[in-house]
Amino acid sequence: MSSKSKRVGDYAAGTIVVKERRAELPEVIAPPPTAVAAPRPESPLHDLVRPHARRLTAEQAQAARRLLERRAELEPTVRVNLARRLAVQMAGQLAIPLTDLRAAEQFLQAVVDCHDEVNRSKL
Repeated sequence: MSSKSKRVGDYAAGTIVVKERRAELPEVIAPPPTAVAAPRPESPLHDLVRPHARRLTAEQAQAARRLLERRAELEPTVRVNLARRLAVQMAGQLAIPLTDLRAAEQFLQAVVDCHDEVNRSKL
């Protein structure tokens, strides 16, 4: 190795060595242990989804969760189309009429919430 951390193979291949510095992250201040997150207000969709939430697999709920978590990063048309496709698929599986496709994200949020609720009750 050279003083610049190049190995013989690096010289032969004409490659360079890149050293990345670790960024120092600011200390995260956690909320006090007694603080509890305010519950998310439920929509009427929760009442539709709740009785059927056991039919969903963990993978399906995770797909909805990932879409909801990433929605701010997606282009608006991509976001709407993905939410609608996923909502229509899940509503069909759950035999729930999804008459307003504008509510696709709210439906997916209800799916995630109800799936989590069902799994918490199993513990």
